[in-house]
Amino acid sequence: MTVGAQFAALICWSGREWLRTRGLLLALGAMVGAYAAAAFMAGLAVTEVETQHHVYYAGLVRPLLVLLLALTIVANAVRELDDRILETQLARPLARSTWYVAKLCGHLLAALALASLAALPLAPGVAPAELMAWTLSLACELMIVAAAALAFALSLAHVAGAVATVLAFYTLCRVITASVLLSQGATIDPANPLNRAIAWGLALLSHLLPDLSRYASSASLAYGAGGTDLAYVLTQTALYTVLLGALGLVDFERRSL
Repeated sequence: MTVGAQFAALICWSGREWLRTRGLLLALGAMVGAYAAAAFMAGLAVTEVETQHHVYYAGLVRPLLVLLLALTIVANAVRELDDRILETQLARPLARSTWYVAKLCGHLLAALALASLAALPLAPGVAPAELMAWTLSLACELMIVAAAALAFALSLAHVAGAVATVLAFYTLCRVITASVLLSQGATIDPANPLNRAIAWGLALLSHLLPDLSRYASSASLAYGAGGTDLAYVLTQTALYTVLLGALGLVDFERRSL
């Protein structure tokens, strides 16, 4: 079997894993729940009910999809390690790099599919340009999460630890910009060495991590596509997806199964 055929077969295998573990069904259920909850909260508004519905839905469905995507990827990867499925696959003439890159591509496609499905409820009431910007930004955010989840799952080989690490990474990426601003606020004493050390450490982290607070902004749905900086989103996504994929691949190549 050629490398291309192996690559395609592994991507199909990843898709079947999503269906077998009901990851897609859970994601659809989360979208329906988020839409219903957003409808209830928007019903309490006095004006701009439809706009509020879109904003609430976008704000609710975003962390839900991140959690489900990370949990599904980690659970599938750890199960393949524990059940010796990965060892059986690698016993064939299959390079580890081919397996890892194919699995990563399969999860990136799943992230794109989830973002597209999440955008469907918004289609009737949001302008196409605004909806496309939000969908693409959400897909990019999910791709970074997918790359981190696969790397951490194979490195830690433990569902709870890997999921907790992914969520910690995601949360830090979401709040890092706000944390930097708070560390430099007017209420912080700059003469305090501890405050300076914290501010320096947060500033350093802000240069090492993607700023996910600029991804999938609800403002892009309510006030126009300008709420999402697509150039920044696409550049950062390409950089950190490749970086996380490379780090995960290096660790996977050197570890003993």
